[in-house]
Amino acid sequence: MDAVTITILLAIAAGALVLLYLTGVLKRPEHVVICAALIAGAFVIRGFCMNHVTADYETFLSQWVDYYRQNGGFAALGDKIGNYNLPYLYFLCLFSYIGINDLYLIKALSIIFDVILAWGGMQLVGLYTNSTAKRLSAFFLVLYWPTVILNGAYWGQCDSIYVAFAVLSIYLALKNRGAAAMVCIAVSFAFKLQAVFVMPIFVVLLIGRRVKLWHFLLFPVTYVVLMLPAVLAGYPLLDT
Repeated sequence: MDAVTITILLAIAAGALVLLYLTGVLKRPEHVVICAALIAGAFVIRGFCMNHVTADYETFLSQWVDYYRQNGGFAALGDKIGNYNLPYLYFLCLFSYIGINDLYLIKALSIIFDVILAWGGMQLVGLYTNSTAKRLSAFFLVLYWPTVILNGAYWGQCDSIYVAFAVLSIYLALKNRGAAAMVCIAVSFAFKLQAVFVMPIFVVLLIGRRVKLWHFLLFPVTYVVLMLPAVLAGYPLLDT
């Protein structure tokens, strides 16, 4: 892992601390120190995982990034490459322009969403308690959860992305922000089809009047918007 990658991890870690500060859970200087230390620990663990190379990366992800690199980057979005959903492929396409080892970029993307997922979990807990300790506990439980660390930083998988949007969608719905919630669950589904296992909860949320019937129209609209960059580049619409 080179100095650039270490800088990227430091920037994400700093962003996590700033996010906690802006959320209002770091009310005293000692809170800042303790949380900074815990975030540092979580990112040191992830740093040790960054060099691990999986067969999935060697056989698929690295090959897809290289294809975009060799074929004009975003100009190649119209080509049917890989079997991941298009929004994730947009990131791989972006990485093809950056002169940093794409293994680290792929993992850094997932780590960013580790933080967002942890924040979303903290916000959900915050709906039911005002306790700063309980809210921060939720944040760090997610950030240190073994499967979260292994999935992104070690294996280079992207599950934290769709799960983060799914968790945020539930949080937003419970905050009576139904439109934003529907957009988030649509983004979650657009990244990975496994979001379908979360989606039935929106029927419950509809019955509980947390979302409105017209909000469901935002789901296909959001999905189509996310597919448009690839479709405009020549990707078959029906294959999205």
